[in-house]
Amino acid sequence: MRVELIWTDAINPKGVTEILDAPDELSEQDIEKWGINLLKEFNILEIERYREKARTRTFVSCRSLGTNNKGHNWTKKNLVTCSNPRWGLYDIYQCTKCGIWGKRYGLDSGIRRDYKYKAKAYKDCDTALEFIEKKGR
Repeated sequence: MRVELIWTDAINPKGVTEILDAPDELSEQDIEKWGINLLKEFNILEIERYREKARTRTFVSCRSLGTNNKGHNWTKKNLVTCSNPRWGLYDIYQCTKCGIWGKRYGLDSGIRRDYKYKAKAYKDCDTALEFIEKKGR
């Protein structure tokens, strides 16, 4: 499910809008709680990261943009966020429809397909499934 999250901080007092991927099982009432918790976790990580009072983001609003039936249905596969000195923090995701893998770095709005799945055929599930059948995996 795509979600529009709006937040403010000291640098951006007018607000910043981000489009994020949220779990599909969230109800309309839970979307706002999800957004608040996401920013709360971000603020905690920022304080731990910089060992001081970092700029904290304040929740403004959160709303559902609906689901994309053609797109991938990503589910998080790791319990704890992974860390790599070169790439930073990231989560590993797998599409439940076609089985391809991807990563989401930090609080980035999108999930990037793994290098094995960079071909245009893997852009959405319909073409990915056709390509995988042709290829024979």
